[in-house]
Parts: sequence; structure tokens; C-alpha cells
Amino acid sequence: MKPLGIVRKLDPLGRIVIPKEIRKTQGWDADQPLEMFMTENGLLIRSYSSNLHTEEVIRSLCVYENSTDNAEAREVLQAAIKLIRAGYVSAGEKKD
Repeated sequence: MKPLGIVRKLDPLGRIVIPKEIRKTQGWDADQPLEMFMTENGLLIRSYSSNLHTEEVIRSLCVYENSTDNAEAREVLQAAIKLIRAGYVSAGEKKD
């Protein structure tokens, strides 16, 4: 993990404000669904991506992959499917 040098306090309701720089870097807008995980190193917050939506995208890519005769397009689609399955769900989001 990379330290950012940013400190925030919890308010009386247990809320924190995620700094604008982090929201912008992550591509998070207002109403962005986020999910939280406890790890041995602390709290992990990342964009929420429904597995159902991810599977729909993979199915669509598989349909295109199976319907093209273009070898280069097939390779690109196979690579995209592999990345999505590995956890690269959205721009700027990487599975650690």
C-alpha cells in the first residue's frame, strides 16, 4: 500500500470524507457504490461491481468472440475476457 499523507477524522456518525483527489483518481462520482473489506492491513475500499453485471459483459464478449472470423479481434476479446475474470473490472480499478 502507498501512503498518501492524508488524514481524516470520523464525524460523530462515523462518516469520513474521501478527498477529491482520490475520488477523481479512482473515477468516483456522487452516488458511486463502494464496497469495503477488512484485511490484515486495515480497511480496503473499492468500486462496487455487481458480479451479475460482470458475467453479462463476459457473456456478450464471448458471443462476439465466437461470431468473428478475425483472428486479431478474437485475441483482443479473449484478452479482455481474461482481464475481467482476473478482476480488472473498470478503468483504474485493479485487483490486488
